[in-house]
Amino acid sequence: RHVARKYNLYPTSMPEHRFMMLSEEIKDYDGYFILQSYVGGRDVIAQFIKEGVPNKLAIWGKIAHDGNALIDGPDGKINILDIKLYCFLRKVKFAQEELNINPSAQEGWVDAYMKLVEDVPEVKAYLDSDYLHRPLNNPHAKFASK
Repeated sequence: RHVARKYNLYPTSMPEHRFMMLSEEIKDYDGYFILQSYVGGRDVIAQFIKEGVPNKLAIWGKIAHDGNALIDGPDGKINILDIKLYCFLRKVKFAQEELNINPSAQEGWVDAYMKLVEDVPEVKAYLDSDYLHRPLNNPHAKFASK
């Protein structure tokens, strides 16, 4: 906050405020998801994906234009919100697959949106690199109840 105040980095318009608030919301949701993966275990994550995630996806889908466009950033290009949301959605997809959870009705836009992000040349190069295909975490990491 000190640095933001000192260098006038705080949002000054309503779109900038919304952008910052959504960034924090995605970060908080992602952090909760990660924490519960280790602390709560499979049942807690399954409940979170079935009950908590669909409500957020219904809201975030509107912001992501139902998967028809990237989130409107300051310059109209891919931005940090797209990356944060993509990373969160990717984790949810991994968990759904591992826990045999079918996507909810609110996830209709997710695959199209993820493809938009993946088709950005810089993201595509990263996804095609060897860097991404290492283990997502250390080999000892697992759900708490496993």
